[in-house]
Order: sequence, then C-alpha cells, then structure tokens
Amino acid sequence: MARKKPKTSRKKGFSLRNILSVILAIIAIGLLFYPIVVNYLAGQQNVKSVQKYDNQLSTIGNSKVK
Repeated sequence: MARKKPKTSRKKGFSLRNILSVILAIIAIGLLFYPIVVNYLAGQQNVKSVQKYDNQLSTIGNSKVK
C-alpha cells in the first residue's frame, strides 16, 4: 500500500500575495474613477466661477458694463 501524505493545515490568515492583490485592486479602482472625480470637481469649480462673475456684474450695474 502506498503511504498517504499527511494533510497539512494551512493558516487562514492573509498571505503576502492576497495583501498585494487587494492593494493593486484598490489602486486600479482609484485609477479607473480618477478622471470621473476630477471632471466633476472641475465642473463644480467652473460653476462657482461663473456664479461669482454674474454676481459681480449684477453689483456693478448696466451703465458701467458698457
């Protein structure tokens, strides 16, 4: 009869490979959503700039704008 190999019990903790996989997945998701977030923030900044300009024009009055 052939000898049976003893079962080795593996620890159920995080290995270095799993940790690196999670870190790389987080970086990949961040890179995926980076352009979307930056575009949204730039749009918000543009809206604020236009509103500020409109407020300044309304305080100046029509006579000084021409």
